[in-house]
Amino acid sequence: MKSLKVGFATDQAELEKWAASIAEYDPNIIKYPTHRVLIAYNGKGNVVYLPSQVVLMLESAIPNPEASDLDRAQALRDIVKAYEVIASGTGIKEIYFLCTDDKVYKIAAKHGFEEVPWPVLRMRL
Repeated sequence: MKSLKVGFATDQAELEKWAASIAEYDPNIIKYPTHRVLIAYNGKGNVVYLPSQVVLMLESAIPNPEASDLDRAQALRDIVKAYEVIASGTGIKEIYFLCTDDKVYKIAAKHGFEEVPWPVLRMRL
């Protein structure tokens, strides 16, 4: 298979036209300070646009097993507020939270987090 060329996208109209049928594309990210779009192309034209943004990823919460539910909830609220300040100061507009604990999930859902309806993949570098 022959490699394509990759560069920064410049054809916003084509991107928007193609993106109209892509459910997971969020057009609001074009306003994000960390937003970038790369394009792969060949001699026949553009092949794929791939937008990106820098996000803050919160890993699994690790509570003290002896802490009360109320203390855990307050701790998560306070820590997330601190991360919001960090994100805001660096131009990050979205925070993701990996969460499998049902209690933590309910707390997060009450404080601005929403479930992402698509699978999330990770690549370790």
